[in-house]
Amino acid sequence: MIYAPSLACTRQIAMEADVRQLIEGDMPFLHIDFMDGHNVPNLCANLDVARELKETFPTITLDAHLMVTNPEDYVDRCGAVGIDYLSFVPETARDPAALLREIRQAGMKPGIVINPQRTPEEFRELLPLADMVILMSIVPGGVRRPFDDGTYQKIRTLVQEREQNGHHYLISIDGGINRDNGRQCRLCGADVLILGFYAIFQQDIPIPDACRRFRSWIEA
Repeated sequence: MIYAPSLACTRQIAMEADVRQLIEGDMPFLHIDFMDGHNVPNLCANLDVARELKETFPTITLDAHLMVTNPEDYVDRCGAVGIDYLSFVPETARDPAALLREIRQAGMKPGIVINPQRTPEEFRELLPLADMVILMSIVPGGVRRPFDDGTYQKIRTLVQEREQNGHHYLISIDGGINRDNGRQCRLCGADVLILGFYAIFQQDIPIPDACRRFRSWIEA
């Protein structure tokens, strides 16, 4: 199981310090959202933040989610700042299959994001091209929103598709993860849990301890 703390939930004025604590808690796989205020009604992060994180912490893995209306415009720039995984919402792309190939050619691992109102079956033709499939388990663009229980069946569907067709994508769950639904996601076959306020941030203990505690809850 991969645990991916969301950088949107760090203290933005003290992100470097929080990232150091995440690494101390053995969670160096970090999720970063790029929001343009159009695809979702919010703004979050920028490419300079990603570049500085990679320069300061060269061993981290940066898993980026493009919540933008023009994902094609970000491929080269994301590759230049050191993004490792780059996922986008297929509906926002002119040619999703071509964009997945372009991301791979730029040296990153490509992925798609399936929003709550959509199903994996709708994007079956893209699955062979993806290294990551992010299931949004909340309505994107906000925090502290309720977890969508329909996510569990979507995980099972993606596991079945992967096993039957020899695909190699990671199944990542983004939004509202806590100790209960996180463990259920793992049991359904999820590979990555994106973690926020319900899991490791703003807890009653330091971040490294919260990381270790959450891992023990999910893997018990």
